[in-house]
Amino acid sequence: MQISSLNADIVDRILTSLTDFESLGSVLLASKSVYRVYCAHPVSIKRAIAHNVVGPALPQALRFIRCDRRKMRLIPTRELLGEDELEKNPCLTCDDIIYLTKITKQAQGLEDIFSWREKDHNFRTSRLSAAESYRFRRALFRICLLISVYNPSHILEDTEDTVLEPDVDMRLQRQYQFLDTFPTSDIKEIGRLGAFLEHLAGWSANAYSNSDYADVFLSDGPLLDDILGIYRGDPNLLLAIPDPDDLPDDLSRYVLSSPVDHILSTREVSSNTEEVDLLTGTPETNLSCQLHVFPFLPPSDYALGGQCHVIVSTRTHLWGQTDWDYLRGYANPSRMCSFLKGQLPFNPETRTSFREVWTQHQYELLIDEVFNCKTPAYDSWEKHDLLCLRCLCQFLRDHLHIWYTERKQDSSVVPKEDCWYGYNCRTQAHNHVHATKLNHWCEPTRGDAHLTPLLVPSMDLMDLWV
Repeated sequence: MQISSLNADIVDRILTSLTDFESLGSVLLASKSVYRVYCAHPVSIKRAIAHNVVGPALPQALRFIRCDRRKMRLIPTRELLGEDELEKNPCLTCDDIIYLTKITKQAQGLEDIFSWREKDHNFRTSRLSAAESYRFRRALFRICLLISVYNPSHILEDTEDTVLEPDVDMRLQRQYQFLDTFPTSDIKEIGRLGAFLEHLAGWSANAYSNSDYADVFLSDGPLLDDILGIYRGDPNLLLAIPDPDDLPDDLSRYVLSSPVDHILSTREVSSNTEEVDLLTGTPETNLSCQLHVFPFLPPSDYALGGQCHVIVSTRTHLWGQTDWDYLRGYANPSRMCSFLKGQLPFNPETRTSFREVWTQHQYELLIDEVFNCKTPAYDSWEKHDLLCLRCLCQFLRDHLHIWYTERKQDSSVVPKEDCWYGYNCRTQAHNHVHATKLNHWCEPTRGDAHLTPLLVPSMDLMDLWV
């Protein structure tokens, strides 16, 4: 049966079921009869497809892009377009469609990250339910609007050099007024997602050693572009961030969390955003490190001859094979150098070459290679074990020099003569000729060869955060 022979109502139903606007364009070019049906109901068809693309958070997404495109900045909440904009002005323009498609793809990218870190660590794509996904995107588009309209950097645009206190108060009051239009449960969802985005900014700043990333919410650029750009370490990303010295301290930090806490306190509601979560399921708590045996600890140590007894609050604080890439934000390539044995961290040549490898490759791939080099003392350790950060870092410390030696052997690099003192050689730290002439990645055969290795200092997640 040809599509041209179908009833107009059936064709209309087919068009409103399309999942994206690219498919609509292809169908309209395929048949004049289909195009005539579209011309009879263009508004309802485009609106239906927009809902298929964005989902139930379409009102929040449309409000955000239309306010942003109209450059609405620092204006009272009552003058902003409302979330009923879709009902008041349902005709979607080409720009509306282009931006809705763009921000939906970006929202999906952030949802994937959120789901991976907060719900199911085994999958890099979203495992949020339909209801969870709706709450996530609704909160995300509201945050985008909040940053777009009430970004602290806008104050600098309207002044010469000095930010006056009345300007600050005005901006804060209007931000409070904006949040105060939402029910408490929605504000808590905004706070929950805002805390995650602030964490992601801090993670990115540490992962790529770029302090500007932590101030991404002060950027005058599109928030979704910027937050995904810093997370991926996009070298072409240029953040339009004002000098924090030009802004008062209370504006240059916690752009999202502070106003949420203020509104909740005025409503005499607990600011504990976990009471109303974006996720419907209850995460596992009081989990323990699955480490079997510490092979080197003296009897006086807490894990002596047995298991690590570290208890963590949630799965987020344990590290398995699917989490290794995320370690970059806690132990970036420069920090990884500090896990090297003996005096290797103080050898400029070895530190530079080692850091380059960890900068250019995925952590998941590299740590997998390190596990393939495990020594007999670690025979019971498996890649799929869930380890606390202390145990994972200790494992890396005891194997990085072995792994790097094997990696160099697999390359075309001409091997150097081993230094007698190996990684414990102190001369490599201050004698460039000696450091470059001999191989110091090897085990010591003289001097401090038989000293008991020191443990990595006690570390939780934030101890590694720079």
